[in-house]
Amino acid sequence: RHYYSHNEANQPRNQTTRGLERLTQRETHVVYELLQGNSNKQIGHNLSLSEYTIENHLRRIYKKFGVRSRLSLLAYIRNV
Repeated sequence: RHYYSHNEANQPRNQTTRGLERLTQRETHVVYELLQGNSNKQIGHNLSLSEYTIENHLRRIYKKFGVRSRLSLLAYIRNV
């Protein structure tokens, strides 16, 4: 079962690599925490940030990868 949209599935893999390269250090930490299965609240606690700040980071990360959800982002990154 795929959790990403048709457009997301058709994006070239090198775009994912470019997306990873364009992440800030903090965004990279947020993605790492996501890959560990942590909730926004847990990520905020682990990085000493508010849950709202984590949500803002996620919005920027989604935009960089051209995805619209946490599941889409995780599926996309895991398929790199």
